[in-house]
Amino acid sequence: MVTGTGLSAQLGMATEASYGTYAVPNRFLPFAASGESVAEVVEQIDAEVLGGPTPWRQASAVRVHRKGAQGDIPFIVMNTAFGIVLLHALGRVTTDRPDPVGRPNEYRHVFAPDPAGKRGLSATVQIGRPRRDDTTVVPYTYLGGKITKFELSCSAGETVQCTTTWDFVAVDMSKPLITPSWPSTVPLTFVDASLTVNGNPIPVRELSLSFDWSLGTDNWVLGGSKAEPVFSDRPTIEGTLSTWYMAAVEPLLMAWRNGQAVGPLVFTAAYGEITPGQNNPYRLVVEIPTLIITGEPPQVGGPGPIEMDITFEARATAAFAPLTITYHTTDSTP
Repeated sequence: MVTGTGLSAQLGMATEASYGTYAVPNRFLPFAASGESVAEVVEQIDAEVLGGPTPWRQASAVRVHRKGAQGDIPFIVMNTAFGIVLLHALGRVTTDRPDPVGRPNEYRHVFAPDPAGKRGLSATVQIGRPRRDDTTVVPYTYLGGKITKFELSCSAGETVQCTTTWDFVAVDMSKPLITPSWPSTVPLTFVDASLTVNGNPIPVRELSLSFDWSLGTDNWVLGGSKAEPVFSDRPTIEGTLSTWYMAAVEPLLMAWRNGQAVGPLVFTAAYGEITPGQNNPYRLVVEIPTLIITGEPPQVGGPGPIEMDITFEARATAAFAPLTITYHTTDSTP
């Protein structure tokens, strides 16, 4: 497809063998039409001097430091091919087949936050950006990609979305554009979704879950190299349930009043069947074993039903990670 517009854009990813080492993109994903914002960071270093042949600032006094790239890539969560994003969002995965005999095409990938802060895990991301005049798709290849934040959300009337925030160590404009192999995918939507807390259904208009890894990314040293990002603070996992004031939310409000933890919170999006007749849908299951409700009480805001946003923070325990995401799909590897 050659259009010279964003319709011809492409995005490919691959996990690197080591931080900042190019890996040929081998997983191609569509991204949300709201558009990506990954941009190279170029810092000017201007030598401020006195004397010389002219009082004006001279062009020769300016050097530049290319500081990699940063920005957001929004994805729509699909029934296949999305595992590589979840891997780089969380850092750890275990894979099995729940029923190799009866459902041989179903793979279960369980992703969990890496307590080491995703050390040693990075991605090459290539974004093909089309030029309008000659329709050439120009490859921008980003190295040492780390997802520093992500937000998973689902709203009534919308698809399930995941917006990822990236930090890259370098931009390589010399790599060729890789011809994409597009997977067959179907988006997960709010129709496929449900949410429970302590096993009880909660009618929710919108779920928003944000994960900030608190990685220090400005790690440049003499010689112009950059150390791999590591923790600069504790990671945080926070969320919001947008709903109405109903009997179903009273237990959450009671926990907020008493300072008690609740859980688990389970968000599930399930679509179709992987194996016809086997009742094994494509599934994304987000589970938070323990959460602290942080606010707030219901307040009358008008003549209609009382709307409220219940905010929470995911917490770890000695036995459980603060969050896991389980992905049932036909991909044998993330």
